Amino acid sequence: MAGGTNQVGTTESLKERFEPMVLERLDLAGVAVLPRDELYIQVGEVVRELFAEERGQPGPLAVDVAKLLVDEMLDRRNKRSGGARMSPPESGKRS
Repeated sequence: MAGGTNQVGTTESLKERFEPMVLERLDLAGVAVLPRDELYIQVGEVVRELFAEERGQPGPLAVDVAKLLVDEMLDRRNKRSGGARMSPPESGKRS
């Protein structure tokens, strides 16, 4: 599906653009030890704020961008610690 491919490219482009701004707003020492679910929440909040500042509203791509950023942060953290990659939390399930 061509539309899906275009959205993936758009999401990746937005992730690359927003990543420095997200990292600037987060407490990186705290992020290093946060559980996965809490990291998704914090990064998601920052990404939604950035979307709102730039576009007037968060929009559906904010969730995708937040997931990409968190996955990348977790990959980096796990590479440094030698751990296995963690998968994102399941949608719709909250504890």
